[in-house]
Amino acid sequence: MQSSPSYVLTRSPQAVRPPPTGGFVGPIANEGIRYGRGFASLYTLDNGLNFGLALIVAGTLANTNMDQSFHRWYQKDVRNDRLDRFSRACWFFGEGQYFIPAAVALGVSHRLAVDNGFGSNSAGCHLFGTFASRAGRAYVVGAPALLIGQSLLGAGRPSNEDLHFKNSHWQPFKNPNGISGHAFVGAIPFMTAAKMTDEWWLRGILYTCSTFTAWSRVNDGAHYLSQAILGWYLAYLTTRAIYQSDGGRLNRGLTLFPLAQPGVVGMGGQVRF
Repeated sequence: MQSSPSYVLTRSPQAVRPPPTGGFVGPIANEGIRYGRGFASLYTLDNGLNFGLALIVAGTLANTNMDQSFHRWYQKDVRNDRLDRFSRACWFFGEGQYFIPAAVALGVSHRLAVDNGFGSNSAGCHLFGTFASRAGRAYVVGAPALLIGQSLLGAGRPSNEDLHFKNSHWQPFKNPNGISGHAFVGAIPFMTAAKMTDEWWLRGILYTCSTFTAWSRVNDGAHYLSQAILGWYLAYLTTRAIYQSDGGRLNRGLTLFPLAQPGVVGMGGQVRF
């Protein structure tokens, strides 16, 4: 009896890819399985607890004067024309109407082509296709958590003209700005790329770049600090889940936890190597 060939992506750690099945029905089913594994990997108890701790920290910032105080200080003492110019470039990476359909379409097209034996076998083409596939799945898999979280928290924006919704206090189902969508969308490409390299210095650069869109929303007065943090951290959990669903080993991870001492409230992080 002849055994079926196996296909392994040449990256570390290795992830097994389903063999080609021919036609389009099989590859589409395979891609659906990949999306399903992404959902199963993200929506777990561990990720729920991690995001719950982030909500505690963000809730402390949002439902006290800390968000407003930080906003006033930043706008008065930090923001300037040079930062505004840089912010405009960073803001664009959070435009979901461009990046989400592009990533999903490129990722699905790449998988369909590979599973049907078409397309280039070059390392660069394969790397870009894998990147697009992972980013597209991250957008789709993380979207329900983003949209539900935005609605449940119901916070306002600094730029809101209605004074009732101008503060960051959580008012469920009132004004869906409690999690920054731009911060989420803008972080995913850089975090996805960071998961695809073993070079620590390059990962550091990419993770730093992943914060720029979140920062731009704070700089522009479009979101409060707590809202930018939640959007960025949701992107982190989502890209991490997609990496795991592709067979990656989570030998590194970031867990957030609240810090509370007399006169001090903040957020701590634990990185596992």
